[in-house]
Amino acid sequence: MVTLVDRQIFDDGGQTLQNGIVFNPDGTKMFVGSYNSNSIHEYGLSTGFDVSTASYTDAFSVSSQDTEPRGLAFSTDGTKMFITGNTGDTIEEYTLSTGFDVSSASHTDSMDISSYDTDPRGIAFNDDGKIMFFHGQQNDKIH
Repeated sequence: MVTLVDRQIFDDGGQTLQNGIVFNPDGTKMFVGSYNSNSIHEYGLSTGFDVSTASYTDAFSVSSQDTEPRGLAFSTDGTKMFITGNTGDTIEEYTLSTGFDVSSASHTDSMDISSYDTDPRGIAFNDDGKIMFFHGQQNDKIH
């Protein structure tokens, strides 16, 4: 039997159509992708990994690269951010001059993944960042 012990509610302040959620290592920052606003939203958490303590910090628009960001991932030090772009069927790379601070992001590179899948969703990396995985909804595969 599974019992729900605690459930945290997070109100995103009306940012609908979210995709992708990532925390920094100590859980004091949370990032949510939104293809409604074509942005990555940053929240500060006064208690690590407790979404009820979240407060809005900033947002970074990715609309110049893609208008439907879906997946979201960061490097372990937070100086690289990656999104899967559903409109362009790409993986977009950004450099953050300050780790885990989306206000310091700038676009770095783009990778066309349309030959693998035209509906990219989630993205993840192995521990050392040398292997990338992404989920494609069109073919229901992990690439």
